[in-house]
Amino acid sequence: MKTRLKTSKQGETILRNIKNKYGLTPNILCRYAIGLSLKSERPLDYKLDSNGFEFQRSTLTGDEDLLIKELIKNDIGNYITDDEYMKKYLKAHIERGLLELESSVKLCGGFENFIEELIRTGGTI
Repeated sequence: MKTRLKTSKQGETILRNIKNKYGLTPNILCRYAIGLSLKSERPLDYKLDSNGFEFQRSTLTGDEDLLIKELIKNDIGNYITDDEYMKKYLKAHIERGLLELESSVKLCGGFENFIEELIRTGGTI
């Protein structure tokens, strides 16, 4: 069973920038990214590098690991193995979600405004 995941270099840059500006840890930012990605209709990119942050599975998804796996499985509409979940799908959702997160935070004028907009719109930014 795969227990580690590495982001792309671009993903690492996004995580560092948001972390440095707003003080949120990368694993929490990745959880926001997963949620945003699951709402996105843009295609997933499975061919990204793995030269960024490395996460332990337990740090990244915490107690919500099974829920996140089931949401991703539901999103693709197919059974996935544990290794596919970590190596392919979770990574792709994090990467797509980080791009969405970066864009949404900029659009809203900051992370606090982004959260307020999420609450105000029921998750539709």
